[in-house]
Amino acid sequence: MQKKKTNIGNKELSGEEIVSLIKINDEPTLQRIYKSNFEKVKRFVLKNNGNSAAAKDVYQEAFVAMWKNIKRDKCCSKDASSVNGYLYQIVL
Repeated sequence: MQKKKTNIGNKELSGEEIVSLIKINDEPTLQRIYKSNFEKVKRFVLKNNGNSAAAKDVYQEAFVAMWKNIKRDKCCSKDASSVNGYLYQIVL
């Protein structure tokens, strides 16, 4: 069975590759994940009577929590789309 790959920026990476890059604080990977998920979270916050500043605050806190949990092996999934879903779940 071939592992699912996800495009992050211009790169196509497996979930395991993304998790490994997060664990070593690969800045380009972290930036791509941050940028690719922010608008979805912002739309969610705005639809729920929040504002742009609140969306940014919520997202930054969730992003840091996701990063720390992955570094501590507390994020159970190695699937790339699950990393994005995990981040969104923390926001909720």
